[in-house]
Amino acid sequence: MSVASKSMFVQTIRSTGFLLPILLLLCSLLVFTLYYEIQPDLSVFPNREFEYHTYTDRANEGNSTILGFQVNDSLIQVDFKLNDQFQSPYIGITLAPKSQQPIDVSYYNELLFRVQGEGIDKLGLSIFTPLMSEPEAPFHTFLSISEKTTSYHLPIDDFLLPDWWKELHSIPMKENPRPALDQTLHLNIGTAYTPNIVQPMTLKIHSIQLTRDNAPLYTKLALIYPISCLLLFLVIFLTKAYHAKNTSITVQYQALQLDKKQPIESFIDYINTHFQDSQLSIESVAKETGISPRKITQTIKEQFNCNFKSYINHIRIKESQRLLSSTRLNIGEVAYKVGFNNQSHFNRVFKNEVGQSPSEYRDCT
Repeated sequence: MSVASKSMFVQTIRSTGFLLPILLLLCSLLVFTLYYEIQPDLSVFPNREFEYHTYTDRANEGNSTILGFQVNDSLIQVDFKLNDQFQSPYIGITLAPKSQQPIDVSYYNELLFRVQGEGIDKLGLSIFTPLMSEPEAPFHTFLSISEKTTSYHLPIDDFLLPDWWKELHSIPMKENPRPALDQTLHLNIGTAYTPNIVQPMTLKIHSIQLTRDNAPLYTKLALIYPISCLLLFLVIFLTKAYHAKNTSITVQYQALQLDKKQPIESFIDYINTHFQDSQLSIESVAKETGISPRKITQTIKEQFNCNFKSYINHIRIKESQRLLSSTRLNIGEVAYKVGFNNQSHFNRVFKNEVGQSPSEYRDCT
């Protein structure tokens, strides 16, 4: 990378046009993250605003029996026996708001379920919401459980519309409508595909919560932020580069290439060999070379499009750049060595010429 490119790189990083949007974006992401972090989980059980009821396969001419049902602040327990007189015997629990009004759970993306079962291998869970013209539709998933109390995390995306419901309502099998979670009606938990239907069984539910897993969101934000920073940097950097290319005026650090028969070249040579003299002036150059101050000023203006002082400063700054990048002289020593008798003045002229301070320039080289 060239010195000019390094300088522009540093200027872009430090520019307000880059830092301010990056800080604003970072603050926005932090506020966004905080919003999702402070939202509480929704407890379906225990929750005094919900009611819990059992159901059996008797509605489908089955003969399964609820042997016992109890609910307290820490446990829902159902003791039951399935009857093999029905092809697929089942029992279950309905959990619904006491208000009998739909609730909005669209913020959540996961069901946290703490449960154990005795004699039960698998449960079916359904979230009921309206769908199309139907007042409610079951979005269903299955869960394998054990006799040990275990917590299960079930993504809401795993709850799908069953094939039998699609067939009943003429929905193409390849389509997967999503539940209207902002109008959730109730949650059902029931037995599914239980091989042993002889002995009594027990289902114990310790807690049910709707929660949110923010890991996928944070992963996306972790990608969005650096990509946004990079794109903003490139826009500003390329804009600065284009602007510099089309608007900068470069004064060449070289003597005028004039006919050697012309005495004018003598004052250019004199300046180029005496620029380290802090007392160098247009009057001293005129005195030493015999060329009038007016002619010196006119020639420099015509050849370099600048005035006498700018020409000398340009030569001095070019030499200071060489010294800063190739020697260990401190900045004050460099300033005096190239003809400045004041370091503050040197720093101002250097920054105007190069676009960065002497110390910044040295750090980049």
